[in-house]
Amino acid sequence: MGTRHEHLWSTESDHPTSEGVVSYQRCACGERRVTLLPAVRVVQARTAVPSGGRSDR
Repeated sequence: MGTRHEHLWSTESDHPTSEGVVSYQRCACGERRVTLLPAVRVVQARTAVPSGGRSDR
């Protein structure tokens, strides 16, 4: 059995996708993993009524 250690991940490559950014990473011990940083969804805020303006008409 190998010695347990805390992995030190380095990114081999990363690619933007419709779901977010996919990263292919590896550790010096040979272990590999794939991670996903989810895409941020931007929601447009409603336009505010200027101070003193009328919003009922």
